[in-house]
Amino acid sequence: MLKVVHLTPSFLPVIGGTEYYIFNLSTALKKLGIVTEVISLTDTSRQCTLNFLKSEYINSVKKNVWPSKYIGLLRIPFRVHYLPLHLNKLKEYVSLFDIIHFHDDVDLTFPLFTRKVKRPKVLSCHSLSYWIKYYRYNPLARRILINSSNMFHVFSKRDKNFLITLGIPEDNVVIIPHGVNIEEFKPNPKKSYKSHVNIGFLGRICKKKGVLYLLRGIYILLKEFKITMPIKVYIAGPINDIKYFNTLREYVYRKNLQDFVTFCGPVHPPSFLQKLDIFVYPSLEEVFGLVVLEAMASGLPVIVSNIVPLNEIVMHGRCGFIVPPKSPEHIAQKLYLLISDPTLCKRMGRESREIVKAKYSLERHVEKLIKNVYEVLLR
Repeated sequence: MLKVVHLTPSFLPVIGGTEYYIFNLSTALKKLGIVTEVISLTDTSRQCTLNFLKSEYINSVKKNVWPSKYIGLLRIPFRVHYLPLHLNKLKEYVSLFDIIHFHDDVDLTFPLFTRKVKRPKVLSCHSLSYWIKYYRYNPLARRILINSSNMFHVFSKRDKNFLITLGIPEDNVVIIPHGVNIEEFKPNPKKSYKSHVNIGFLGRICKKKGVLYLLRGIYILLKEFKITMPIKVYIAGPINDIKYFNTLREYVYRKNLQDFVTFCGPVHPPSFLQKLDIFVYPSLEEVFGLVVLEAMASGLPVIVSNIVPLNEIVMHGRCGFIVPPKSPEHIAQKLYLLISDPTLCKRMGRESREIVKAKYSLERHVEKLIKNVYEVLLR
């Protein structure tokens, strides 16, 4: 029976795309009979005993927290934030598994301190677009990254090219796009097209997500287009930048959009997406944009920025529209087109669902990971 350990800087209940990815992957692997565990890091004291592996289960996924010390400024040249305690025990424990699966290039603690463990290793790069410049100009961290694993898993062509420019052989890099649980994210069977249209955004509230351009697009839509149905706009997600959030609220009040725009805060993504009719994601920079796939799986037409890799996911004119970044005018135009043509809106929503089922389901993702990574590592 194959045994895989996932080593990650953080895991649930920390909320983030990487953490949810590891949880969904572990759950899917377990259903296939593969033994999986997750080990994350924590900053704790040396008073920990060797009974530190106090396991807990998160919806059947076994999670262990390894005690470690935060190393402060020493992290900068190495991209290593923690010193794991009981290093020999750590090496012994991960040696019990057939494959070591590292997650996230944002921290190289586990890759560095388990480098001598003789087990096949793979690193899934979840944050590469944010850190590529750091690795290009930091030789120590770049060397740790290059030597960390036998194989590297990325989610887009862009990220594969990033790794190749760092010196990692092309044959060692595998592209496997994200997958969505299509049983969890699905259209609302009770949905009926009402007397108004629900438009939504879901993601972290920060400048990179481009939410202000959506709000400006809504203002243009209301002011310059003769829409035949009332609209409601829902902005959901955790606030990562309170200054930017205040800018958004001030814009809503300054333009008298209070009756149209609601800030929802963190939400349950499947339930939130089922309430929408159109999904808009005007992001300026993305590692992948998993939420766009989740919206598509929920049967929604999507409007996204023309950036990599969003423009690799969305088929323009088939399941939604790709618009220039920072372009509220184009957002308004495409919203008007969908609102004024309910038949088009429904057809694009159905196409969205079919595209995800065919290319981006979680089951398909896991199958590719096992075949193209795990089985290759074990040869």
